[in-house]
Amino acid sequence: YGGANPLLSYGLVGIGATLASVLPWVFMHVFNMQDITAADTIPLTLKLSFYVGAGVYLLANLWTVFFSREYPPENLTEWRKEKSQTKFTFWSDLKTVSVNFIHMPKVMRQISVVQFFTWAGLFCFFLYYGPGVAQNIFNLPVNADTATDLIAKELLERGIALGGLCFATYTLVSFIYAYFIPHLSRLITRKGAHIVSLLFGAVGLGSSYFIHDKSLLILTMVGLGFAWASIVTIPYAILAGTLPKDKMGVYMGLFNITICVPEIIAALTLGYLVDHVFANRAMAVVSMAGIFFVIAAIFTIFVDDKKVEEI
Repeated sequence: YGGANPLLSYGLVGIGATLASVLPWVFMHVFNMQDITAADTIPLTLKLSFYVGAGVYLLANLWTVFFSREYPPENLTEWRKEKSQTKFTFWSDLKTVSVNFIHMPKVMRQISVVQFFTWAGLFCFFLYYGPGVAQNIFNLPVNADTATDLIAKELLERGIALGGLCFATYTLVSFIYAYFIPHLSRLITRKGAHIVSLLFGAVGLGSSYFIHDKSLLILTMVGLGFAWASIVTIPYAILAGTLPKDKMGVYMGLFNITICVPEIIAALTLGYLVDHVFANRAMAVVSMAGIFFVIAAIFTIFVDDKKVEEI
């Protein structure tokens, strides 16, 4: 339904993300589903949220399979003939991808650097925000063993539940803010709008380390909501206008590398950094995400975006 309208589509995604994020808090505070007896590192509320998510995901896929219509190309016969005559091998495909990667448009290179630091920051946030909330708000000891210490496990579960509520806040804010991005882009350009939004996110993430009050913590998510709405719209809007139409799919696929590579680096390095650099203070990693956002904003200045169309 939202596919024909990007903002509407994003709005539907935002509503779904908000509901998903608030599930752990709902399970704990509305349905009183809190398990503090089992020696398990994964809280019950988080498990239940994943089960609900898996069920919704399955139903959505089944709905697509049984009720969505596919429209074949107008020149279907010619398309099938062309595909049958084209031979694809692993090495030929790898060569094609490599050539396109080497000769990617200049703007794509510039935005890729922005995306790299942006997503490096986001993965710091995604991975350590829940434990950080437990430490800063509920006084979970930094070296607590949540697998065997039931009190520590309860504190971690509370942190994850409140963290989910914060996640819901920033997704809801981003859903609202997304409708103002086109107007802001016309006033200060798309590049300017992205810089401002990233800096709001940097303030929200960077200040999280110093906050020990629930209400103020939730308030910091407003800034991240601004940043998130911009992250998932403006870079793609800038990029789409610079790519050759016949290679749009290839380059958009390659653009996903700017998400995958920071994710891999974060998975391989953050555990060590938390133990040996940040003394197991999870919220310090979240504050580092704010620094990454500032770096991304600085690199955005150098993006060649001369178009001012609406997103």
